[in-house]
Amino acid sequence: MKSTRLTKITAAIIVAAMLATALCSCGSQVALTLNGDNGVTYTASKSLVDFIMVYVKQNTFISNGWHSGYDIESIWTQKYDGDTTFDQYLTSNAVSQLRSMLVEEYLFDKYSLTIDPANLAKLKEQKKSLEAQGRGAYKQYYGFTTDQLYEYLLIVEKSGAVNEYLYGENGTDKVNDSDKETYYTENFKGYQYIMFDMNNKVVVDEDGNKVRTTTTDKDGNTTENDEYKTEKMTDEEKDDKAILPDTVLQQIKAGGDFAELAEKYSDSYLSVKYKEGVFVTSSILTEASAKEKVDALEIGDVSDVITVGDGEYSYIVKRVPLIEKVYDEETHPEYAELFENYTENVQDEKYSKLIEKYIDSVTMDEEIINTLSMQKTYLSKSVNYAYQQSYYSNN
Repeated sequence: MKSTRLTKITAAIIVAAMLATALCSCGSQVALTLNGDNGVTYTASKSLVDFIMVYVKQNTFISNGWHSGYDIESIWTQKYDGDTTFDQYLTSNAVSQLRSMLVEEYLFDKYSLTIDPANLAKLKEQKKSLEAQGRGAYKQYYGFTTDQLYEYLLIVEKSGAVNEYLYGENGTDKVNDSDKETYYTENFKGYQYIMFDMNNKVVVDEDGNKVRTTTTDKDGNTTENDEYKTEKMTDEEKDDKAILPDTVLQQIKAGGDFAELAEKYSDSYLSVKYKEGVFVTSSILTEASAKEKVDALEIGDVSDVITVGDGEYSYIVKRVPLIEKVYDEETHPEYAELFENYTENVQDEKYSKLIEKYIDSVTMDEEIINTLSMQKTYLSKSVNYAYQQSYYSNN
């Protein structure tokens, strides 16, 4: 799903994270412009461009659990998609956010909206609190001024107001049944699959039933997880299993029931839990060659044996028709977990399409945009603090 929707963050999150950035002191140099049909011109300064660049870079590091040692050329020059490098992908993402922000400011005025006074007062109070640390010291340590942070968060508030106006409790364009159905039929595909773990076998109980892993909480309550318990195979067992995928594929081609064979042979619990298929917006396999094979399947087609992970896993995949309204919890409660955020995803899609109506009206100073590079963008060592916090909380 394409989405240019501005990430919604609060001042509290920004302050708590203390994301240090270094902004270019470029005054009011204009990098992007949107001439609204309301007679107002909306602009993004070079300073804001630099802010978004460092924001995207730092959040990428934090979300991936990376420390500053990952800020090396090999990270940025690796191919993300086709001939696009990771640097180019993230830079393009940052520019897309900037273009969205201008459109959202325009929509804020178009719909005659206002910022919630309580939220505005909270932002001003936080700005004043931060300034008490000493403006010079604050900028030197964090790399941006409280004014720049405040300006950015005002745009975030405007974005939030637009979303509330459209999709809130009394929204003018709330997600309806037609929106849900359209999003489903235009974006989803269905697959059944059988997964073979070529190094491990599923543990079975004394009755021959596959055993799932469990989690026990602090009160001693045990819950079964959606995965099978496995154990290492001997070399002899590996040799026997090496021919199993092809044997099962032949059974399928001979008319064997795919769901029944998955229940018997698959080492993935989810392929058994969702025996009628999993329904996704992208391929169920991500390795390039495997994805290409799965994406080529038409409804009713069964793949050959697909090997991934340097031979660690093998898959047989079948493309299946979409189940009518599988996203509806009332009619298909068994799929509720997979579609937990479905309405929000449909809302994001509607919002993206709204933004796209105006996005081409945003003009850019190519001289400025062409100089942007995530690899060259400043990265604060504060990401190391986030890395340490994450490391110790998980160990």
